[in-house]
Amino acid sequence: MATLTFDTTSTVCAVHLKRADGIVHEAVAEIGRGHAEHLIGMIDRALGALGLDYADLRRLGVATGPGSFAGIRVGLSAARGLALALEIPLAGVSVLRALAAEHGQGGPSLVILDAGRDAFYAELFDASGHSPEGPLLHRKQDPFPRQWMDAPGLALIGSGAAYAGALLARTRMATLASIPSIATIARLCEADSAPVRPKPLYLRPPDAKPQASAGLVARRTA
Repeated sequence: MATLTFDTTSTVCAVHLKRADGIVHEAVAEIGRGHAEHLIGMIDRALGALGLDYADLRRLGVATGPGSFAGIRVGLSAARGLALALEIPLAGVSVLRALAAEHGQGGPSLVILDAGRDAFYAELFDASGHSPEGPLLHRKQDPFPRQWMDAPGLALIGSGAAYAGALLARTRMATLASIPSIATIARLCEADSAPVRPKPLYLRPPDAKPQASAGLVARRTA
């Protein structure tokens, strides 16, 4: 059995392949854009590196966003296509949750990422990693939610951490990192014992055209 996980939500294209014996192949490429042109090739090389084929895959994982609209589409389309063709389960995890799991340090955390146009993707997590309110799009002109203001000892995570730290009391800076490791995404997806069909997490209407990714999965699994 092998588990494949990938992330195409940012300027990075990342692939994590774990064989049944625990051997892992990981590849991360800073590509900017054009995930459709890179993803399947990276998956092919990962499978080859571990001596596997698509038929050896038994589970899939994918990052669902938020981030690049086109990148999210490419990742979800490829993941759904593979899951359907191979008849295997597919789990999804948000970038916000993965960052909280990676950098939350066992306490409450606010993950806040620069979304451009004076807005931020954000989500508040408690010490157990639960998100009572879910993700949201916060605009600079809007007041902070009361839950953010009242939470003591928040770990601030993400590219918007400095912005939030200047306006929130009783916080601690954790990291400005905005891209979780593919290993963390893979771990969270593997831990999902009852995965449901993942949906893209945009948090605002898409404003980019889809990349030409149709047929990529079919050509590799036929």
